[in-house]
Amino acid sequence: MEKTYINQNKEVGGWLVKPEGLLPAPVIILMPAVHGLTPYIKDVLQRLAEHGYVAFALDYYTVSGQPDVSTPDKMQQTLAGLSDEKVMADTRLVMEYLQTLPEVMEENIAVMGFCVGGKFAYLAGCEIDGLNAAIDFYGMVHQKETTNQPVSPIKKAANLKLPLLAHFGEIDPLIPMDHVANLEDELKNHNKIYEIRTYRGAGHAFHDHTRGNYRPAAAKEAWDHTVTFLEFYLKGKR
Repeated sequence: MEKTYINQNKEVGGWLVKPEGLLPAPVIILMPAVHGLTPYIKDVLQRLAEHGYVAFALDYYTVSGQPDVSTPDKMQQTLAGLSDEKVMADTRLVMEYLQTLPEVMEENIAVMGFCVGGKFAYLAGCEIDGLNAAIDFYGMVHQKETTNQPVSPIKKAANLKLPLLAHFGEIDPLIPMDHVANLEDELKNHNKIYEIRTYRGAGHAFHDHTRGNYRPAAAKEAWDHTVTFLEFYLKGKR
């Protein structure tokens, strides 16, 4: 799939898909897992287009190039190098770019992500004005605070600006169920609009059909909830 750059200096880019049929359409900004733009992300984009959405998958590595995430250590190094501030800034730029396209309903925008992208979708929902909804697939709830990740996600819950749908596997070793309970407590205490779904027998990345953790029943259930959530908050369907 050809990459789309949103500015002339080619510092921010990603994959863009548009639906066939009635336009303009609502838009979804897609935040990939640490692996970046993969065949799985291409598949998710195409599925969103089939449901009538313009969708843009952000490439975190537009400038640096695709990293080596072939081992757990290399994956952790890549994750540590992703700056929350930079990704949020790029997300704002993507949103502004998409709003200029004639195919886009500029006031109907959601953000969705997987793994670290799920965290970024949640953070965008806490920090970026003008979004309508956020979908978080197994994004970290508690995180060690570093220069690139200065505030643990749980501490942002009070700032959530929009409805949130979050999916978590019940046997995810990276996000234990007590962390999910912590998130729900924070969202409930601050009177946020949210839905948290958990999936028995599912671990991390259970929605990715290219990985060993894929769980087809949980993946289908989570996708069905996601489609319903998007239709309500972006299309007004009940």
